[in-house]
Formats: sequence, structure tokens, C-alpha cells
Amino acid sequence: MYSIKNYLDITVVLIAKDFKIKYKNTLFGYVWAVGYPLVFAVILYIAFKHIIRIKVDNYGLFLIVGIFPWQWFANAIYLSSITLISNASIIKKIMFPKSLLPLSTVLIEMVHFAISWIVIIVFLFINDHHLFYFSWIYGIPLITAIQLVLIFGIGLAVSSLNIFFRDTERIVSIMITMLFYLTPVIFPLNMVPEAFKPYFLLNPMTGIVELWRALFIEGFVLWRWLGISAVYATLSLLGGSVLYQRLKGRFAEVL
Repeated sequence: MYSIKNYLDITVVLIAKDFKIKYKNTLFGYVWAVGYPLVFAVILYIAFKHIIRIKVDNYGLFLIVGIFPWQWFANAIYLSSITLISNASIIKKIMFPKSLLPLSTVLIEMVHFAISWIVIIVFLFINDHHLFYFSWIYGIPLITAIQLVLIFGIGLAVSSLNIFFRDTERIVSIMITMLFYLTPVIFPLNMVPEAFKPYFLLNPMTGIVELWRALFIEGFVLWRWLGISAVYATLSLLGGSVLYQRLKGRFAEVL
């Protein structure tokens, strides 16, 4: 039986291991945590602000506040889908809660997202001359916790399924790409035609992105979206946990 301290110790070890592997022999190290999404944001900014000419005030700030939480979601879900297979040798040799593998993946990407707050605050100061809102004190932990639970639940499900159906990681990659265009990252939700809005509202990341934008740019929490997102997160965790519990007994055998 594992205690909370055992869980924490194992999670810290897994996170440290993944960090070392990910950034070993890299020239810029942790800068890549914000480098890729920032470059991605620049490309989208040029495309949608200067070519397509989307009409949104402070579009650069609008864009990065949507992209950084999206990158946490997208990277964590895809990496979670392959984490159990990538650690097959550990799973077969060592007895420990396998759910900590996708959890450590989600937490690593959460750290990357936390690092990106520096970039967001710089953009916020440049555009609005704000460095801090009081609502961040309670808003950031609340939204972070909800997004963490949401991603972990999905991560548990896809990581478990990928052991038995190796097409899962490819399907996940395709679904993430499709979901990107059904999430108001590069455009505001009010630009979506009414006929298509129900599809966007079914997307759990729509509320998350709207929450982060309102918090960082406007300085307030959208409580309605917070409640909706909390429901999605709870359902995600319940669904992922049930699937994981049903399949985990055969992990070592199939791997």
C-alpha cells in the first residue's frame, strides 16, 4: 500500500527523469518550453493579423494567452498517449502505480505552461500596462487545477488504450489537430456563427481558453465557464480512471 509520500516521491523522480531526457544535449534547454509556442504565435499573428486581417484588439496578447494553455493540453495529451509504451521496461520490472506516468507527463507540461506566464505578463505590460490583477491570486490556482484534472483524465484514458490499440496515438494526434480549429485560440468565440457555436461549447478546451483570456487580459474569473469546465474535468477524471482501472491488470502482459 502506497502512502501519499510514496506517490509524491515517485512522481518527483519520474518528472526529474523526463526533464533530464527531454533537455539533454539541447542548446537552449528550458527556453524551448516557451520558444516553440511563441514562434507558433508569431506565425499565426502574421497570418491572421496582417494577411487575413482578423479584427481583434491587442491580437498578439489575445493569441499567446490562448496558445500557451492550448499547448499544455495538446502536448500533454499526445505525450500521455505514448508514455506507458515508452516506459514499458519500467512497467514490467518495477511495481508502482502506473497512473503516475501520465500524471508526471501532465505535470511537466504544466511547468512549461507556468514558465510561459512570464511571456504573458510581458505582453500584458506592453499592451495594457498591467503587471498584476488581484484576481490572479485565486483565479490561477482554480483554472490550473481544473485544466490539470481535465488533461490527466484524458491522459489516463489514451495512455491505457494505446497499450492495446497502437493506433490510438495517431488518432489522438489527428483529433488534437482537429480540436485546435474547434477551440477559440486564433479567433474570439463571438466570431463563431450561431449555428456552429454548440459544437464549440461541447469542446472542454473552449471554456478553459475563455477562462485564461478573461483572467489574464480582463482580470476577472468567468464563474459560469469555471463551473462548466469543472464538470468536464470531473467527467474526464471519472472516465479516465474507470478505463485505467479496467485495463491496468493486463498492462505488463501486453507490453
